[in-house]
Amino acid sequence: MLQHLLVLLLVVGHAYAGEGDRLLKDARDTYASADFWQVDFTNTFVWELAGDTVSNAGSLLLAPEGAFRVDMEGAHLLSDGTRLWRWEEGSGQVLQETLNSSQDVILPHQFLAHLDDRFNPGRVSDLDGDTKRLELQVKGDSDFMRQVFLVLRRESGHWQPGEIEFVDAGDNWNQYRITGRQSWSEGELPGTLADKLKMELPTGYELLVLDEVAE
Repeated sequence: MLQHLLVLLLVVGHAYAGEGDRLLKDARDTYASADFWQVDFTNTFVWELAGDTVSNAGSLLLAPEGAFRVDMEGAHLLSDGTRLWRWEEGSGQVLQETLNSSQDVILPHQFLAHLDDRFNPGRVSDLDGDTKRLELQVKGDSDFMRQVFLVLRRESGHWQPGEIEFVDAGDNWNQYRITGRQSWSEGELPGTLADKLKMELPTGYELLVLDEVAE
C-alpha cells in the first residue's frame, strides 16, 4: 500500500511539473515572438514590521541581447545586458555597476518576462477555466524569496503571466501585476522608446562607477 502511494505521489508530481513547464514555456514563447516589448505593471509592497502598504505603477521596456529599462515613479533602471545604471529623480547621481547575477537579486524583467531563468515550476491550481495559479521554486540556494506564486491567464489560446507574488525573508509581501503589454519588431520601435534604451547622463547628475565591467 505504501509503495503504491509513493508511486502515485511521483506520478502526480511529474504531472504538475510537466504542466508547469508548459505554462512557463508558453510565457517565454510569447516574449520570444517579438524583438521589443513594453510591459506596464503595478508593484505592491506590504511592509510587515510597519504594517504599511506601498503601491507604484511602472513600465518595463525589453530589448534584444538582454537590454531593458524599468521606470517606476521616479526610480529608473537601465541595462545594456552587461552594465546596469540606476538612479532616482532628484538624487543627482547615477550608479553604474556590472549587472548582478546573485541569486538574491531578481530584477523586474526576470519577474515579468524571463521567469524560467530564475524559477522552477511546482504545483498548478485551476482558479477558473482561463486562469491558473502556479507555485514557483527559486533556482539555487537563495532563501530571500518564499511562497512564490504566478497567476496566468489564457489569452488567444496562450497562457500569459498576469500576477506574481512572493513573501521575502523579512515576511514582507510583494506583488507585480501586469496591466498592459505591447510589442514591436526590429525597426518598428518608436524613436521615443528607442532613445530610452540609450544611457545619457541626466543634466546635473554625476556618474558613480561602483565596479568596472571586465573586458
